Amino acid sequence: MCPAFGGHRRITSRTVPAAKSKIGYAAKFVAEQAVQLHGGMGMSDELNVGHYFKRISSFNIQFGDPAYHILRYAQQN
Repeated sequence: MCPAFGGHRRITSRTVPAAKSKIGYAAKFVAEQAVQLHGGMGMSDELNVGHYFKRISSFNIQFGDPAYHILRYAQQN
């Protein structure tokens, strides 16, 4: 049970995949725009942008990509 949601499991189980997909898409968009802004330097090891881009990409894959969580959310309805 999650106290932040009043202890309702149904709300929590639907909220997690929705949040994971929304955050995954938003983080990927921001990372791609940062790399685009900085050009070739964005993917080098000299700037933190490349490091953050790689971390966001791995986070999106680690527990399921955003598309997987959208399907999971849709199946819970």
